Parts: sequence; C-alpha cells; structure tokens
Amino acid sequence: MASELEFNGKTKISVSIIGDAFVDLFCYLGDKGLPESGADVRVDLPVKPVAGGSGLNTATHLASLIENFPFVDGDINDEQMDVTLQTIVNETDDYGQLLIKHAKENNFEMINCRKVDDTNDKEDEKKESAPNEETDQKHLVKSTGHCIVLVKSQDERSFVTHLGIMDSFKASATALHELVNCRSADPSFQNHHHHIHISGYFNIPGFANGNLKRRLNLVREKRRGKSHGFNVYTTTVSLVPQYDATEQWDSGILDLLPFVDFLVLNLQEAGKISKIAVEGRNGAHALNKAVVFAKLADFFDERSPQTYVIVTLGSKGAVLLYGGEVVHSFRAPVKYDSPTDPTGAGDAFASGFIFGVMNWRRRRQHDEVSEIGSVLELAGGWFDALE
Repeated sequence: MASELEFNGKTKISVSIIGDAFVDLFCYLGDKGLPESGADVRVDLPVKPVAGGSGLNTATHLASLIENFPFVDGDINDEQMDVTLQTIVNETDDYGQLLIKHAKENNFEMINCRKVDDTNDKEDEKKESAPNEETDQKHLVKSTGHCIVLVKSQDERSFVTHLGIMDSFKASATALHELVNCRSADPSFQNHHHHIHISGYFNIPGFANGNLKRRLNLVREKRRGKSHGFNVYTTTVSLVPQYDATEQWDSGILDLLPFVDFLVLNLQEAGKISKIAVEGRNGAHALNKAVVFAKLADFFDERSPQTYVIVTLGSKGAVLLYGGEVVHSFRAPVKYDSPTDPTGAGDAFASGFIFGVMNWRRRRQHDEVSEIGSVLELAGGWFDALE
C-alpha cells in the first residue's frame, strides 16, 4: 500500500464516495417507549425527514471540511480537494428531490447511478397495476430509500429501513470514468491521487459477493495504466460497512479487504464480522478490551495484513489495528454528556479521517503507522463535534 500513498510534485487529490443515500424520518421518543399493539404514543417533537445515509452523510461532512479548512501550505500550490458522491435515488419522487437539493446546498456533486429499467419485481407490478391496466409508470419505479430512526436516548437508537431503489444499486453501475480520470483542467499537475470511500457496504446488496471487488480491481488497473513517466496516478480505498440488517455479516466482505487500505467500523460491527464476542458498543473493562482488541488485530491481519483497521468506540475514542497489533489508541479529547443525537457520528469520524489522511499525504513522502495514528486523533476532534 505504501506506493499507493506516496507521490511527489504537484498533486491533484480527488475523493469519490460510493454509498447509500436515504431520507431519514426522525422520531424522538424521549422517555416514551414504543406503543403496544393497537395503542398510540404521543411524542413531543415532530417527526421530520432529513437527508441521511452513510454515503451522503460522509460527503456532507467532507465537503464542509474542505470548505472550512482549505489547503494552505505556502510552497505547495495544490488545487483544492474535490468530493463527489455516487449513489442511487429515484429523482422523480419527493425523497429523491430532497437528497438532490441537499447535495446542491452542501456543495458536493451527487452522481445518480440509477438505470432507467430499475423497476419492482413482476409480482409487485401486478399488485400495483389497476384492473384496466392503465398503470402510472412512475409507480413501477422503486422509491428512493428511506429509514425510520427511533431515538429514545443518546445511547438507544433503532432503525426501520426500506432499501427501495438502493436494492438495485450495482457496483458495475458506478461511473467508471469518474473513478479513473483526473478532474482538473490544469496540465501542470504531475500526479493525481484518488481516494475511493465505500460507505454502507451492507446496505447495498449489489456490492456483495465479489461485485465491488471486481470493480475496484478494474479501477486500480486502469489508473495504474494511466501512469507514465513523471505522471503518477495513485489510488487508496476506505470502507465503512454499517450494520448488516440481514444479520449474516458476510456478503464477501473479508474477500474484499485486500482491496481496502482503511477499514473503519465500530466495535459492535467488528465483533459481528469476526465472530469475536464483545461487550456492548464500546467494550467493557480495560482488561477485557485489551483481550478483544488483540483478537481483532490477529483476525484482520490474517485476512488482509496490508489493511489498517480503525475501530471506533464512541465517546471513548478509537483504536488502530495493523500488523496483528494495536498500534495506536486515543481517547476523545472532549466528552459531551448529553448530545442531541449521535446518529451519523461515525460518518463524521470517517470524513475527518479521510480529510486528515489526504491532507497529510500531501506533505509526507513516507509511510509511518504512528503518523496515521496522529491523523486518527485529528479525526476524533471532528467526531467529537457530533458526539
């Protein structure tokens, strides 16, 4: 991986986020529980739709970082990093329009990978067809994905998700030319570094079982083929899996890891994928956590020794696993006792980490794990803003 992170001379850096975009319907229950069958519960705050999904959240936070913390380096005259989101929405429904509007308002480009023939199964079409067969074609197209988010307290959240058109998102439908080519009209750039971030892997069935792996392999091959002389095209990949609603915790993710430079996941997800028992979302007492982290480090090193694994622990910080060891850990510098809502905080952390790594690589011509650990702490500062 070191060669893919090293570059000299004037460099253009691009980030493509490939992932899910949903409309989240937030319902704050407060001290109320879910109603019993046939009963009703009144909530104090209105249920509101907001743009969400791991991919869209990450693009939003990263675009904000780029806008508020531009690259300023004196003798380094690099063009600002750009960010695009490749996802799939139904642009004809209200949810799709909400997400498109959000992307424009937050200054990042959203590339819709929807195919015109993404329709419901034949059985669903029959159910929706009128007896006179004069069916509105728009009703045959899957809805933009949406999710009911039930928030009881800062530590208790539950989700009810309708994948909708996200179920039709195939890795082969991603815009290949956007992933391969350099987005700049400036001919003086010697190098182009493209970071690809996969967000919400388990929410996108069309990425499973080798489909995304083949796409990433094709992208890397084509970008290496574009390198010549002093012009170098390099690529790195990060991945956030999200929770697997099917509870299978497979979908070929371990076979995909050799194509992933940075795996970012919380402790619960790490335990589910590795089948290693963990206590709670953030671990239990110190001795137990040390044993769990050692087991996780061995597990991921056996599957993909070149992958950096970042395990987030909420307000307790994060750890960095590499080479079968825990090579860095940090505690969150600021603790918020009563955050409004931690939903999406992991995506904010991933955004801060991506921004930090890309900014760091512009200045460094060597690869040291300890320095990536320092980037981890900077990402934690952004994470804390939402924790």
